[in-house]
Amino acid sequence: EKLGIEICEGWGMTENAALGTACLPFRKDKIGCIGRPWGGVSLKLSEQQELLSKSPGNMMGYYLDPERTAEAFTDDG
Repeated sequence: EKLGIEICEGWGMTENAALGTACLPFRKDKIGCIGRPWGGVSLKLSEQQELLSKSPGNMMGYYLDPERTAEAFTDDG
C-alpha cells in the first residue's frame, strides 16, 4: 500500500515459460489463491493429485532424451 502498487499471486513453472495462473484483480480476501489460468492454459489434476499444465508455451521435451520426455508428459501432451 505504501508504494501504491498491488501484488497478485499466481503460479507457473519454467517448463511452460512460467505461464500458468494469476489471481487478478488482486483481492485481500483471496490471499493464498493461485487464481485462474491465463488464456491458452489448461489445467487438470492427475489421479495422483499432481497439477498438470498444458499451454502453447510448454516445452516440447528434454533435449535428446526421449525416455525422460515420455516420463514427464501424458499421452495428450
